[in-house]
Amino acid sequence: MREEVKPAWVLALAGESIDVTFASLFSSIVQIVFIPVLAGSKGVILGAAAAAIAAVVLHNAIGLTAGNLVGRATGMSEDRVRATTFEVGLQNSGLAVALATAHFGGGLVALAPALFSVWHNVTGPALASYFSSRGDPAGGEHAPPESAD
Repeated sequence: MREEVKPAWVLALAGESIDVTFASLFSSIVQIVFIPVLAGSKGVILGAAAAAIAAVVLHNAIGLTAGNLVGRATGMSEDRVRATTFEVGLQNSGLAVALATAHFGGGLVALAPALFSVWHNVTGPALASYFSSRGDPAGGEHAPPESAD
């Protein structure tokens, strides 16, 4: 929510006006929420981090491989195989949330999806570079499509 909106909500709900800056609001949230949660869950988070990282990397590798193999097995063109590889391998953060909820519970629910988001920023560009080095599957130049004016 934008920082201008929060004072408006306070005015509407409490009949009082307050002046809040983003920095002070962020600082309060860190002090009231993040620090206590992290301090109280430090051991659990550190204990689960290695397992979560391994699960995220394995889950992503299986998704990328499955997307690629299924695309090829069903006779898709190379450009569709590449698109399917990305879609299956890099769009499974929702499943990561479900896995985190089922296996970690509590405050660790956000750990796997957060790791997944970071890991996608590693595997996505790496895979795009690999595909790019293999050339355009359509055999043409990498140019934007012409306008249909």
